Amino acid sequence: MRAHLVRRGNYYAIKYYNPQTSTWSHRSLKTSKKATADLRFGQFLIEGHKKELLGTFGVEPVELRVLVQEFLDYMGANRSDAYTKLVRKFSEKWFAFFGAGTLSTAITSRMIQRYATARKKDKCKIKGTPIRNATVNRDLAALKHMLHKAEIWGYLEISPGRRVENLRDDGAVRTDYYTEEQLKLLVSNAVATRGAHPLNFNEWPEFIVLDASTGLRCEEMLFLEFSDIDWNMGVLHVRNKKQVGFIPKGRRERRVPLNGPAMAALKSMLGKKHAKSDFVFHQIDGAPWKSILESFRSLLKRCGLKRSGVQILRHTFGAHLAQKGVDMAVIRDLLGHHSVTLTEKYYAHLVPGNLSSAVEKLQSRGPVTKSLLPKTLPKMDFAPFPGTENGDAEAPLTGSFERCYVPELALLAGVAKLAYAADSKSAGLRPVGVQVPPPAFSSSIPQDLPVLLCGTMTTQFSRSAVIIGASSGIGEALAHQLNREGWRLGLMARRLERLESIRQTIGPNTFVHHIDVTRNDATAIFETFVDELGSVDLVIISAGTGHVNPGLDVELDLDTVSVNVLGFMKLAQAAMRYFLKRGRGHLVGITSVAALRGYSAASAYAASKAFQAVYLDGLRDLATKSGLPIAVTEVQPGFVDTAMMKTDRPLSPLVRWLLVASPETAAQQIARAIRRRAKHAYITRRYALVAFVARLLPRPG
Repeated sequence: MRAHLVRRGNYYAIKYYNPQTSTWSHRSLKTSKKATADLRFGQFLIEGHKKELLGTFGVEPVELRVLVQEFLDYMGANRSDAYTKLVRKFSEKWFAFFGAGTLSTAITSRMIQRYATARKKDKCKIKGTPIRNATVNRDLAALKHMLHKAEIWGYLEISPGRRVENLRDDGAVRTDYYTEEQLKLLVSNAVATRGAHPLNFNEWPEFIVLDASTGLRCEEMLFLEFSDIDWNMGVLHVRNKKQVGFIPKGRRERRVPLNGPAMAALKSMLGKKHAKSDFVFHQIDGAPWKSILESFRSLLKRCGLKRSGVQILRHTFGAHLAQKGVDMAVIRDLLGHHSVTLTEKYYAHLVPGNLSSAVEKLQSRGPVTKSLLPKTLPKMDFAPFPGTENGDAEAPLTGSFERCYVPELALLAGVAKLAYAADSKSAGLRPVGVQVPPPAFSSSIPQDLPVLLCGTMTTQFSRSAVIIGASSGIGEALAHQLNREGWRLGLMARRLERLESIRQTIGPNTFVHHIDVTRNDATAIFETFVDELGSVDLVIISAGTGHVNPGLDVELDLDTVSVNVLGFMKLAQAAMRYFLKRGRGHLVGITSVAALRGYSAASAYAASKAFQAVYLDGLRDLATKSGLPIAVTEVQPGFVDTAMMKTDRPLSPLVRWLLVASPETAAQQIARAIRRRAKHAYITRRYALVAFVARLLPRPG
């Protein structure tokens, strides 16, 4: 867009070229202040570029009814019939709220958020209670998907659903699954009653054993064919079968290994194979079963078990794997979940010792604190042993009570009571239990014990992070921010003495190591440091350099490339290899908004940051294809008030106020992006607008 800021009399105005009339025109800004005129001129350019963009891409808004119908046609061809039917029901709500004749460009983010609020007030047709947030989120997901497709199809410039947040998930955690004894009860009862009703489903013994050993969905079980079994490899293949009308959930095929019981169940069914059908479980005529729910509930009733659906067998498979300590990523692949987050929601609470083992670590407090624990319980007003109702006896402390009974700390009486009651029950004791008074402490106990215990407790961190380039600037600010959030830190940089100073400021649970990313041994030093830390969840590469080089000094540019390109690549590769081997992790690269455009005074710096941005995109694609829960985040800061901020001319106070952020502010926003495991983040967020304008402007020259 061709436009200039000019002064006409006492006021500033915009002189712009109108391509429709092929003439130059003026628009008064009605201000005599240069700063205000600059801001209004910038807004004028943004609106002008938006209009040009609409003309370039040919955005043609359509009515909502047209968009919905096209979206339903797309869903019918690419998704399951059940989900398409659900979206069709959702669309009725969309028409009622937005209006069937509303144009696609008239739907805003605020309208969608209001729609979510209104949907939350709807009632369940069966129970009459307000619908759950999870139901509203499914509705929002379908609506956002449609608007995203509208953006691709040219009906929208930018989907308004991008900025709409889902409601907080209120889905209940699954706790229903069968134990091995209950499975044996089901199988034995199914064997005893087999054939009582010839027209009903009578293959429950094989069905239960196979489903509890493979975790297949009910529909996957009913459409299972013997051709899906690799007898030599012992693998079951869940695949698309359009010829029989079966498509797996999400159209995702998968392979499930078969154990001994599963192979025995399949071989048992192989002996009953229908002559004209390949289905494992079939009706008398060889056709697959449509529904076996009522038959399963009759079996549950005969066994005296709680009424449930066939899906509980699949959940039993996942629950038993979690109880055996199988990794969540493996359970995700076996069950066919689309993300490990869903798997963790259902089964993480069943992992043995995932909480108790963390608390157990606090028990090792050294011989000093161990000797201070009393060996007996003081007098209390309840009877710890049978026959001692007078309360005069002293009860020996058991394991869990000893962990709770810590001198000089204010303990809740309820916690002590529960711990003692649990151990008393296991030891055959009979607690009468009313109240547990605070313990009487000896005056000889050191006064610094609470400090000692608290210092020991703060060493128990659940997450570890390595920051490369932490001696100053954003890296140093990130170290302080993550330390406040409870991360165990490993700091690396060239200036070891500076790292030592930071470590003393943060605390003793921070580890430092020297590294020069330009040296050939940088990768080996990083890998050794990570091994010494034990387990690392997050790696942040903040090391970088840049020079204002309008004179094209080749040495300055080579220094920039050696740090920002070669050094960055080596460490990013090393971090990604570690995360792929570990099975999870988070890589964060600090690039710059300079990657968006070339800059005459720092060409090498801008080019090196563009390399980092594209390289992180490639690593993110690699992580996605691996199927592992590995996140790659690119952070693009603008001006941050550090030693790295170099400009060819001083910034005005207004520009500094608008565009320059403090390291602390930058660190807080980066930490937020890390918590969200975002793919990309601008620092500060107002640079998203700057980046949008930069992409619209023509290339330099």
